[in-house]
This record gives sequence, C-alpha cells and structure tokens, in this order.
Amino acid sequence: MDELEAESMPQNDSEELKFTRLDEKQWAAIEAVLPRTVYTRNASADDARRFVEAALWVMATGRFWTELPETVYGPWRKNYVRSNRWIYRGMWLTVINALGPDSELAALISGYMNSQLERHRKFGRRNNFLDEGGEHES
Repeated sequence: MDELEAESMPQNDSEELKFTRLDEKQWAAIEAVLPRTVYTRNASADDARRFVEAALWVMATGRFWTELPETVYGPWRKNYVRSNRWIYRGMWLTVINALGPDSELAALISGYMNSQLERHRKFGRRNNFLDEGGEHES
C-alpha cells in the first residue's frame, strides 16, 4: 500500500463507523422503500437499519465481510447473505433510486453491486436474474 492509499484509509474503527452511519434523512429515504417483509423477518426497523449500515461499512471500507465488527453490526455471515439476496432481488437498486442519482451513497452502493455482479458473471455464480445484456430484469 502506498502513502496515498494509506492516507485515504480510515485510521481506526471509530472513523470507519462514523463514515458509514446513515443520517436521519438518508435512512428515511431508504426506509420508505423497504417492503413490509423486511419487518416481518426482523424484529424492528433498527435491525433493518443496522443491516444497511453493515453493508455500507463493507462497501465504504473495502474490507471483507469477515472483518465486520460483530459487536456493532451482528454476525458477518447473516449480513453477507442478506446483502447478496438484496442484490439478486433488486433491493439495492430500489435503495439507489430512493437516494437519488447524485447521492454519494447511491454511487457507493452501485459500485459495490456492479463489482459483485461482475464477479458472479465471471465465475458463473447465480446470475439468473440478469438478461443476456447484463441488465437487471424488471
């Protein structure tokens, strides 16, 4: 890692956590588009928010899911599986649209989602939700 990369990396966990926390306006936009099924599987909106922030932590830091701070976000595997389900079901696209095209968070999510889809295409993983042109089916 060169000096420029080191300077751009968060220096400690509190900086990383601060960087990926949603403000109330962002969360309200996301929460408004979540299907009711999100709340039937989870105990509360707090759980849904914690999951979204866990995913954003991974997206923003570039860390592996296994490095997710469990005391803050819960088990990494549960969050990882849920994030992949959201990709496959188009939920992250819904979140991107809710945040707006100029949102930094939308760009962060889009970049992560595209990298995951590309990896799945490349290695032949579960990509049956894509049409032949690589576009998400409605």
